[in-house]
Amino acid sequence: MFKIPTLSVALTAAVLTATATTWAAQDNQSRFLEVTVEEVAEKPLEAKLTGVEVAKPDEVAQGVVRIGDKIAFEIGGVKDSFIYIMNMDEQGTLRLIYPNRFAPEAEQSEKDVLIPAKEDKYKFQVSGEPGKEVVKVIAINGKNGVFETLLTELFEKDAAFPKAIVPTDDATDKLEEFFSTSKLGDVRETSLEYTVLK
Repeated sequence: MFKIPTLSVALTAAVLTATATTWAAQDNQSRFLEVTVEEVAEKPLEAKLTGVEVAKPDEVAQGVVRIGDKIAFEIGGVKDSFIYIMNMDEQGTLRLIYPNRFAPEAEQSEKDVLIPAKEDKYKFQVSGEPGKEVVKVIAINGKNGVFETLLTELFEKDAAFPKAIVPTDDATDKLEEFFSTSKLGDVRETSLEYTVLK
């Protein structure tokens, strides 16, 4: 007779904990999206999610992908820039997905690129939990030692797609600080939001 209220309280506590975790992750994503730089380039940085091997191609244009889909990012206006791509999932986990162990060079020689390129020996396959995700594409004019050092402070070493080793709030603060102290025009960024479904 007393087990039912106890179970109910335990379930309520579990639901409240899960809801609080989701709210915190959404707040992390919102803060991550807000980290921006002023765009002054003649041709702005452009990025688009594209399906490579997807269950429902028509959904990709709407910003919807499914677990198991293979995707890439079309990025424009990046000739002679160093490109970095970060992904934050629904749980607030931040990863550096490009450059990575399979494609360690960030420098681009073409104006428009597909990452990963068709000839690359790796693909981005959607995995993890369903929910909202945010991708931030960063283009830096020339090699930037300060940013490279920042990446070594923020992300795991030697992982295929390194995960942040500091809390998401700290990583976001450090990225925001880097952007705010960079010379105008040297750093450009754009963000993409999409939904992952089962």
